[in-house]
Amino acid sequence: MAETLTADFDNFDLEDSDADEDYEDVSETPLASEVDLLSAVKIAREVTLLVLNNKQNEAVDKIEPFWNHSVYHALAHAALNTALALMKFEKEDLLNAMDIVKECSSFVNRRRHKSSFTNNMVTKMVIRPNYDTYSEEECHAELCYADMLIFRALLTFAQEGSLFSYLRGGLKIRRAHQVYKECEEILEHRSKWNDEHLKREFESGADAAAGAFNLIISSLPPRLAKFLQFLGFDGDRDVGLQRLSNGHKKRDTVRGFMCSGALLAHTCAIRFFLTYPLVDDNMFIYCEQLFEPFRKEISEGPLVHTFDGRINFMKGKLQESLDHYTSAKNTIIGDGMINVIAVFEMSWIYIVLGDLRKAADHMEILCQNCNWSKCLFHYVKACALSMLPDRTPDEEEQMLFCMREVPKHLRRYLGRSLPVEKYCFRRAERFFAQDNWLPLPAYEMLYASNYFYLLKGKVDLLEPIMVQIDRAIIDLQEGPHKDSVWHVDNYCLALFLKGLCLAYMGYPLSAEEYFLEVIQK
Repeated sequence: MAETLTADFDNFDLEDSDADEDYEDVSETPLASEVDLLSAVKIAREVTLLVLNNKQNEAVDKIEPFWNHSVYHALAHAALNTALALMKFEKEDLLNAMDIVKECSSFVNRRRHKSSFTNNMVTKMVIRPNYDTYSEEECHAELCYADMLIFRALLTFAQEGSLFSYLRGGLKIRRAHQVYKECEEILEHRSKWNDEHLKREFESGADAAAGAFNLIISSLPPRLAKFLQFLGFDGDRDVGLQRLSNGHKKRDTVRGFMCSGALLAHTCAIRFFLTYPLVDDNMFIYCEQLFEPFRKEISEGPLVHTFDGRINFMKGKLQESLDHYTSAKNTIIGDGMINVIAVFEMSWIYIVLGDLRKAADHMEILCQNCNWSKCLFHYVKACALSMLPDRTPDEEEQMLFCMREVPKHLRRYLGRSLPVEKYCFRRAERFFAQDNWLPLPAYEMLYASNYFYLLKGKVDLLEPIMVQIDRAIIDLQEGPHKDSVWHVDNYCLALFLKGLCLAYMGYPLSAEEYFLEVIQK
């Protein structure tokens, strides 16, 4: 432990901390020809649309040579490189993106309103600054600077998992939160704006920041959320959704797209992994309303197909979902990147449909081309192969190989692994302890990932799954695993999954019998 801390201290770059970031010397940053703020905002929006239309190379060509022409040129350049680096998740790309964001951050910091150290630390605690003395560029520079700090924090977290990398990232998020609070003050107390569109742009930025902070913190475990609220971070879910909704209505702004995207991600995906939301026609109508600005300005591309695939998946229209996801999968994103979301979702659809070989093939694509969670990808592929009744020797070898790869790709952050990866690791251990076998592992992961909930009321999809579960129950009662040390655990899992199917098929009393039997055992 002492050696680890010593290594962390040796690698800790005090110059990268945020203690004196407001007063850093940026004289080396080159100054280019000025672009008026309104034109810069329009260019940033055009770059955003190019990215959403899967024209990343055109976006790079449009913004990279002119990144130091305005704060919004710098913001678009930093955001684009951050997004591409996080999608690839390669160390070299993350380091290059960090260098770019630092340079853009220094440029934006130079355009912020200049105050003395005394004014910053003492006077603001007693006397509110006169925000009418700020130019509109200085106001927007505050907003863009806070965004840059978030980009730097994300890249810091992604690069390494050491203690001090988290301290550096945490300090940047805290500083960004303070700057966003300052932007709220500007919005509330500034009385004159020369251009209404620039004011709306500033408002949408404040809405996006406040909404994202509230929504993310309210989604964290209660004890951690309370601790962060004690430190001054806001965490009200309803407030977060309302602020993002306000930003979504400002569709002609750069950050309006971000608000719409955040609401879509929360409604269609994130909350499915955190809770059991009500899935009905009203929800689908709401999602379509959120996606409307994207449909109007984005041609038929991977983003549109990915959204339509997700919506059809939630509706239980699996073939339509597969068609859209296939179109999204076949479109290369940026510099040879695959559509990870489309491939990942297709794997689960094939598991529901019982086509386990195709599910394994799609997880293999992720194992080879995506660095997000190779531990999870290898485990799910092994689960799909393990449930094949007619595995070939080659598929048997692939299954064992994938299970052996699970612990090798287990990531640790601050000495702790991600919950989903730790779960995969524990189940892989159980797999080898039970002589290379697990009961219904693909359906278990389907439930653990909350995809089972999407099958509620879909009797035609649940019946084939229940047939497989019934076979597993008979095998557990009469097969070679009936004398296993973990027989009770295995048997209870099969009973629970059958009860779950019955409950979602509309037979609550029958489901209760199975749940009670699990409790009794």
